[in-house]
Amino acid sequence: MFLRFTHSFAAKLNVYILSFLIALFIAGFGTFYHIASQYIEKQTYQKISTQADEINFRVSRLMETIEKIPENLGWLLPTYVNHPDSIFNITRQVVKNNDEIFGCAIAFEPNYFPTKGNHFAPYSYMQGDSVITTLIGSNYDYYQKNWYKLSKEKNQSRWTRPYHELSSSNIITSTYSVPLRDSQNQIIGIFSVDLPLNWLTELIDSIKPYPDSYIIIINREGRFILHHQDSLQTGLEENIFHQASHMPDTSIISISKRIANGERGNATFFDHNDKSYIFYYRHRVVFSYHMPL
Repeated sequence: MFLRFTHSFAAKLNVYILSFLIALFIAGFGTFYHIASQYIEKQTYQKISTQADEINFRVSRLMETIEKIPENLGWLLPTYVNHPDSIFNITRQVVKNNDEIFGCAIAFEPNYFPTKGNHFAPYSYMQGDSVITTLIGSNYDYYQKNWYKLSKEKNQSRWTRPYHELSSSNIITSTYSVPLRDSQNQIIGIFSVDLPLNWLTELIDSIKPYPDSYIIIINREGRFILHHQDSLQTGLEENIFHQASHMPDTSIISISKRIANGERGNATFFDHNDKSYIFYYRHRVVFSYHMPL
């Protein structure tokens, strides 16, 4: 009887010890896995953050270079009031001397030059390796085009949503428009330069660090200048707020507002089964990386 009790107690003790060791191992492994996962995630975040800053630097430098062209030259235009034909050469030189620019138009208000009629908009653009300089015809009512109309109405420099270029239906561009003002600070026209999206896309693809990462660029209204979807035109027809409203994680809505306001920051959100890191910058350049859970 005593021996049976001793064997029974020893067996139970072994079971208890084994169970304790298994539980201890599971707890230890779980703790190690949690710490290791946090460490890996922290290292990944730091690496992505560094690369996001590099991407922003290169993209922002490109966009700032383009923006400075009409902004720096715009003050010269009123001095050509008696020499409107000289403006053709300005548009030509802008395109010729800046590889990243596809086209340049300097368009004026109705009858600003009485001898030139209601419409006067010298325009130069690339065709192959040549620069073509022409006058935008009255059949293209530029007063109603977004690149002219919205910049004038809002009285501010702005990037347009992408559209098919006037000179070629095969080229999609985004235009940066700058209001031109006379000595009384009245708007007399719009100075615009066109950035071809294929040029910008090639730059993005050359610096994108991960297959599961993407980069978008939006304008003040939240419309896409550059979109990561394969169906470019479909993506460009939407805006960042429309896409955010259809995502399961509602925090992306407030993030989208900060992006459109030109703020700088970073955040995380969940896109279905992916944890996403997002970095956004002053030029509304957005870098996002999806980490499958």
